[in-house]
Amino acid sequence: MSAPVGFAEFVAARGTSLLPTAHLTCGSAQEAEDVLQSALERACRSWHPPTPSPTYAGSS
Repeated sequence: MSAPVGFAEFVAARGTSLLPTAHLTCGSAQEAEDVLQSALERACRSWHPPTPSPTYAGSS
């Protein structure tokens, strides 16, 4: 299965900051990697690319 549009870019941009957070939460590096991988797999399955926000009237 290939990753949905934009998901690989998300992981590339945020992956390095997510791992330390998982490590602090889990307490061990190995468990943090496992938890993060599981979370990213679940996120990949339900990923929808972000849509641009509408421009509000009067804003420039």
